[in-house]
Amino acid sequence: MSTENREILLNTYQAEQQRTTSHSEWIHRNLKIHRLLAEITKNRVYEAILNPLLDLTREMIMVVKSNNGIVHNHQEHEDVLNALISGDGEKAASAMHDHISNIGSEMISLESSYRKKMGLGGVPE
Repeated sequence: MSTENREILLNTYQAEQQRTTSHSEWIHRNLKIHRLLAEITKNRVYEAILNPLLDLTREMIMVVKSNNGIVHNHQEHEDVLNALISGDGEKAASAMHDHISNIGSEMISLESSYRKKMGLGGVPE
């Protein structure tokens, strides 16, 4: 990973940790790291899949979660970044896998609450 990309990721992670009174800004900061990882890895397929998913996630969080409501443990972002920065691809992949696995149930709950709040009915079986 280039020094420039390393700095961008670290700065983005640090910004994610900063308090803000804007719910929208808080969500933006928390999703930005995902967008950056896709961009930095130049994985265009991942970007094509991820960006619409993050857009929907942002909307669901805005509608369902109260200000600064936690969606997942941000230590997971730090674990992924530390592995990437140290150049340990296997550890980074494992940390990302853990992160994605851990947020699964939260995302299902978030979608269910969003669908109810928006009058879209329950989550399809």
